[in-house]
Amino acid sequence: MRRTDATPMGKSLRSLLSGGPPGSELSEHSRSRLQSRLARLDGLLTEVLQCVDAAERCSPFPIRVADIGPLQRRALEEGTQRLRAEMERILAKHHFVAPPPGTSALCDVRTALHQARSTLIGLGPSAMRVEGLQLRDTEEAELHRIVAQLLGPLGDLQRALFDAGSDTAGDSMRPTTGTEMDQLHRMVITYGFVALRAPLDSLADRIHAGDYMVAVFGTANSGKSTLLNYLLGSAVLPVGPTPVTTAPIVLRHAGRARGEAQVAGGSKESFSPDRIAEFAAEHFNPDNGKRISRVVMELPIGRLENGITLVDTPPLSDETIATMPACDLGIVLIDVSGTLSMTEATVIGALLRSGSKVIVLLSKADRLSKEDRWTVCGHVIDQLLVRNGIDIPIFFVSCLGNDADLRDDWIVRGLEPCIAQRETLRQVSVQRKLQALRTAVVDALERRLSDTPESPAQADESLKQVRSTLEQAASKRASLQADARRLTHCLIAEVAHNAAVLGRTGIDPVLDLTSLIAASLTARAGTETNDVSNEIRTLADGCVDALRRSGGAPDPETFQVRDAPAFTGVARLPSTVLPVPWFAAFGIWPLRWWVQRVLASRGLRMLVYTELANHLVGLGLWRIDALERLQLAFLHERRRLQSLPQRIAGDLESLRAPPNDRERVA
Repeated sequence: MRRTDATPMGKSLRSLLSGGPPGSELSEHSRSRLQSRLARLDGLLTEVLQCVDAAERCSPFPIRVADIGPLQRRALEEGTQRLRAEMERILAKHHFVAPPPGTSALCDVRTALHQARSTLIGLGPSAMRVEGLQLRDTEEAELHRIVAQLLGPLGDLQRALFDAGSDTAGDSMRPTTGTEMDQLHRMVITYGFVALRAPLDSLADRIHAGDYMVAVFGTANSGKSTLLNYLLGSAVLPVGPTPVTTAPIVLRHAGRARGEAQVAGGSKESFSPDRIAEFAAEHFNPDNGKRISRVVMELPIGRLENGITLVDTPPLSDETIATMPACDLGIVLIDVSGTLSMTEATVIGALLRSGSKVIVLLSKADRLSKEDRWTVCGHVIDQLLVRNGIDIPIFFVSCLGNDADLRDDWIVRGLEPCIAQRETLRQVSVQRKLQALRTAVVDALERRLSDTPESPAQADESLKQVRSTLEQAASKRASLQADARRLTHCLIAEVAHNAAVLGRTGIDPVLDLTSLIAASLTARAGTETNDVSNEIRTLADGCVDALRRSGGAPDPETFQVRDAPAFTGVARLPSTVLPVPWFAAFGIWPLRWWVQRVLASRGLRMLVYTELANHLVGLGLWRIDALERLQLAFLHERRRLQSLPQRIAGDLESLRAPPNDRERVA
């Protein structure tokens, strides 16, 4: 399959706008104005869709009234889709090639969550004391509870995001082979090209795997599962009148039938083949609430022998997009009752960019007469040629009545020739994917070299401010003894109050002061630990943010903060259980005074002070060590950032070298 588009793949939009193509009706000025206005129009359409989605968000601070009805929402979405399709046709007519996106959504989300953490920490009592605000003990305790209550789910969200991204990111990626793959792997990791980590991982899989992967794509109810069941000769996949498949289903050959559901995060669950609907069907797993990343079915079926792997994909989603770079042959089903939509066009374009071979099937052909089929086929061919610049094989398929032979015709003329040449086609697919990845890395390096989020002076000033902040934090020495005395006083008052309230109720004839002290001591020590840990994490986030805004791509793992030392002083508390005194009937105040005297006379006050002071000393030493690690990591990344342009230029030279010279340059 040869590209007929004459535009060089590495060419930037700026170079394309330097002059109109031969025969263009627009001047350079008009082309530039057209491009900028259409880009602005596309941004406004995005805002329109965000307004539609905003009505469904469960926010405690809503901005807009949810007054858009379902019919209005559908009309807006369909109208926006048609308008964008017209924009794409205009851009294609005038030979515009939009540059690929240069910002990682994952990095932006992580940055936003880091800022959310910093915002919550600013609500804590420690931040308020720095600002000179005086807080009552009850007010301080309530603020601590609020911050802890919100930091818990926020931390879970950050960890889940990091775990989900680490499956295909960083040095945990699957090993690559070959000089060029090793070179691309180094560049993707070194420069932090997060968007290219999944394609690189998929390419490494395709190099090591010996199978020929055929994936079926299409919108809901386009007939994907029905078609695959026919190929397998058995009703393996669930089908129905409503959208069924919620996660990719991988079908492989094995001596006995078994299934395995892989959950996002790494866990797996084995099951018998008759239970596949529990994991992959919309009825049993609505909106993929079980977070199934994919389902693997091993079946003793002849069609899957000799290294053939079939994949049934859900309607266009993140899981579907993740499947595209891995397949060697992508089969895209288009319902003939509609037309080529943005969904199918997006899938086909992504498959071609990833280096996969594409076959288009016009499903449910029994709904059209033979004359209408040629009309629909010609329309789809024209649309695909305009959007992608190449000819793509197109077949009609049907599963009903006399038209079912169309399906067999596609298998004989379209699928079986690919399977017969699977080894050759797999190697061609790998080479295409390697070329596509190389081009994507070159484009990313060119953007990194030309993009300057801040001017050099602003970037240098931003880095200096971060370094100054780290130095100030390292020079600050809190009075540990004073903190221990203050915390001990607050803790004893809290224990005495709680004991007095419990004794006044008369429910229990004894007071377990040990449990009360342990609970308060653990909470106070944990609060101090969280305050110091959050301070270090906020500084680490500031380092990463400043380096990114200055054009760098720091590895988040470099600035990961180790866990602070846990409090272990509770184990050394002596058992103190006292009967409730007779004067408890006179009120809380005498009982509170009595508990404080008991705690002082038995040495518990001094013991609490000692345990708190020891924990704060250990916490202070951990803080000093963590700050030193941050400073070293920041200085190392800053030095690396200063040599970034020279290294990028060298890597670009090595990638642009002819194939015979690439290994020598690398």
